[in-house]
Amino acid sequence: MERKKAIRKILLTRRDQLSREKRASDSAVIRKELFSHPRFREAAVIYLYASYGSEVDTLALAQSCLDLGKSPLSPKVTGTGRMVFYPITFLSEPKE
Repeated sequence: MERKKAIRKILLTRRDQLSREKRASDSAVIRKELFSHPRFREAAVIYLYASYGSEVDTLALAQSCLDLGKSPLSPKVTGTGRMVFYPITFLSEPKE
């Protein structure tokens, strides 16, 4: 278990050191690959996490899902340890 933690720490450090441009480029490549997958094209509901820090950007992915008429859902763990999925309906402040 300690080896797994050490490897994870090394990989997280490497990811954190990537430039903003490299992360944006990698995120775009991942989106392109995902959009070309038949299961994505057929799916009406897409489950995705809310990216944080140096993780792959899922904000643009969620927006693309909305633009394509898909329903993106994001998980949240409740106080009881249960995972609940919430719909993402907009990505900016609603206009009045």
